[in-house]
Amino acid sequence: DGHISANKPIPKWVLVCGGVGIVVGLATYGHRVMATVGEKITKLTFTRGFAAQIGTALTVLSATIMGLSVSTTHCLIGAIAGVAMVESVTKINTTTLKKIALSWVVTMPASALCSLASLWITYIVLDPELRPH
Repeated sequence: DGHISANKPIPKWVLVCGGVGIVVGLATYGHRVMATVGEKITKLTFTRGFAAQIGTALTVLSATIMGLSVSTTHCLIGAIAGVAMVESVTKINTTTLKKIALSWVVTMPASALCSLASLWITYIVLDPELRPH
């Protein structure tokens, strides 16, 4: 009927595909993401990095308790900017933050288009009967 039950278990192949996707992403672009987060936004010391991680964890935990869905990456970027502001706002590389913000804006419609294309390909290739009428 086109509905997914919240109680239905997730098929193992879906979990495997998700895991493979994460590993491939980390292996191909992970070093760039880590360099940007760890070096290009602001200079992170061990204590600043620790404070940013604790701030991120508390934000995500609080949001989870409130039933909100938040991005850990968004929280971490905000936390890193926050620890940089303790010293001075000028310690933040605003060019890098602008690029990150732009990527977040572009990601949502791009993901929607990719999902739409994937769904239509699935309908055409696997089961035309599932197409909405």
